[in-house]
Amino acid sequence: MKIGAITVGQSPRTDVTEDIMDIFNGKAEVLEKGGLDGLTSEQIEKFSPKEGDYVLVSRLNDGTSVTFGERHVIPRIQHAIEELEEQGAAFIMMFCTGKFPDTLKAKVPLIYPCEILDRTVPLLTAASSILVVTPSPLQIAQSKKKWSGIVKKVKVVSGSPYGVQNAVQSMAWRSAIIFFWISKSL
Repeated sequence: MKIGAITVGQSPRTDVTEDIMDIFNGKAEVLEKGGLDGLTSEQIEKFSPKEGDYVLVSRLNDGTSVTFGERHVIPRIQHAIEELEEQGAAFIMMFCTGKFPDTLKAKVPLIYPCEILDRTVPLLTAASSILVVTPSPLQIAQSKKKWSGIVKKVKVVSGSPYGVQNAVQSMAWRSAIIFFWISKSL
């Protein structure tokens, strides 16, 4: 089976596909396309977000991240969808948790992580609070607006997706220490 994957940045996303391929036990081929594929740094700079833009952050081939306005990549993503369909993709996954306009069309199912999150989070935490980590400070307001309509209390902070793993590991270690201390206190 051929699976299409689209990143809003540049493909391939080896940082993502490595984990995904384990799920399919070698029974699938992932075909990747990116909204910024084939562009130079100078061309990408012209996509900087302006006032009112929906802000996206993604990874480039050199491992750096870039921030840009969604409107610049939507036509390129539509083209990537069409290319993946021509290559025989059975369905297409978006490698981005951002919200995309309904103008994107495909002949095969399009899987958007944001739609999964938007339906799952309220089931788990609607009357609770969540912490949202976004890659860019430019995304804090748009994330707060989105999640405030879904959960009771939301806190949004920005942090590099490439440093999140270290932060989570550090938090897990502290949580283990706190849990150990509480259990010893009882």
